[in-house]
Amino acid sequence: GRVVMVQRYPQRKSVSRWLEYAIYFVLFTLLTNAFLGMWARLREGPEALGLASAEGDPITRFLLLGAYLLAISWGMGSLPKVVRLFLRAPLLVFLLAWTLASMAWSEAPDVSFRRVVAVILGTLAAAILVVRLNFWELLSLLAWVFLVSLGASFLVGVALPELGRAPEPRGEPWVGVFAQKNMLGRVALLGSLVFFWLLLRGRHRIFWGAALFLALFLLYKSESRTTQILFLVAILWMGTLVLAQRLRRVWPAYLAALVLLVGGAGVGLVANLETIAQLTGRDLTLTGRVPLWEIVWGYIQDRPLLGYGYGSFWLEETYGLAVSALAGWSVPHSHNGYLDLWLDLGLVGFGLGLLLLWGTLGYWWRAYMRTGAPEPLFWLVVWAFFFMYNFAESGFVRSNNLLWLLLAQMYLRRFAWSEAKGNGISQSWLGGVRRT
Repeated sequence: GRVVMVQRYPQRKSVSRWLEYAIYFVLFTLLTNAFLGMWARLREGPEALGLASAEGDPITRFLLLGAYLLAISWGMGSLPKVVRLFLRAPLLVFLLAWTLASMAWSEAPDVSFRRVVAVILGTLAAAILVVRLNFWELLSLLAWVFLVSLGASFLVGVALPELGRAPEPRGEPWVGVFAQKNMLGRVALLGSLVFFWLLLRGRHRIFWGAALFLALFLLYKSESRTTQILFLVAILWMGTLVLAQRLRRVWPAYLAALVLLVGGAGVGLVANLETIAQLTGRDLTLTGRVPLWEIVWGYIQDRPLLGYGYGSFWLEETYGLAVSALAGWSVPHSHNGYLDLWLDLGLVGFGLGLLLLWGTLGYWWRAYMRTGAPEPLFWLVVWAFFFMYNFAESGFVRSNNLLWLLLAQMYLRRFAWSEAKGNGISQSWLGGVRRT
């Protein structure tokens, strides 16, 4: 087909466009838990690292609600496109509807309502971002969010070690401006992926190369074994995907699936516990996760179909204190996103969530195998991170959580991508040529 040259550098943006970016920047920063996490850690309140109270943190809720409403209000001009987008995504709508319905059997319906509203607002904001920003604009926005939080974490870790580090018996991991080291590791890992994609795009390579080095340095200094293992598996997964796309053979696809399954098992269950314990300096129960999962599974069996209602199980006022007493430590969640999803929404919600994951993987896999374009590959790598991360932490259908917003982005952007492909548009790594 004919080749249409697209302007290599974007046109000058208006003041209103920069203001829109600023709103999105604030929203993403709040969802990473940057700065707010450090503030919560300094307060040493119940929301910082341990059990959540039904009242929650009113200041955090106010800031997040304001950011959601600003982002959604700014995108109201694109409301017809957003509605059409949701009409094409009935599975996501059903999952949100079931989450809302779970208030009917929740033991803390007011808390469930508040958290369901946060999930719906986050999903709506994700849809608006799909409509308002293209792929490279989204990556640039995420890059600046991650760069600011990681840069601030580096400065705090160096200049104010009493604030930016958390001494432990095994060392002194960095936490930066976050509540704990795992949050810093998560943002450092995601930041490294975004910086790497922008580096490959070819613009400002020295700048994004330095940002990538910063992210990898903080990933190392966080001493978050989960995210460090995830990073290695993500690299293997990406390499296998590139090999599968270039060879167009069946065996690389099986190899990619094997990498993903082994990575998920390694992060969540750790098949060889003794070897991993020796390498990481951890105990054989994955820092108490295995006994916790056994306790949680017992509660799931009590209400397997409907669950306990969204966001109500881990409250001090419901079952949180009882589980913490059985586990022997203050437990904020299951440290497993799939178990938490089953606890909250029962087998029905769990099944809808898995279908959402499977549909997202299947679409972006086919898109990448057909085109080799950077966007499908990026979402496949992020998908693998999300899939494996939830074996050891919790980020599946979570209110005010960056991972849930990214999953909603993955699922909804497939429709924007398919529409663009239907119009004969494809993207190159440099973004300079599009074929129609």
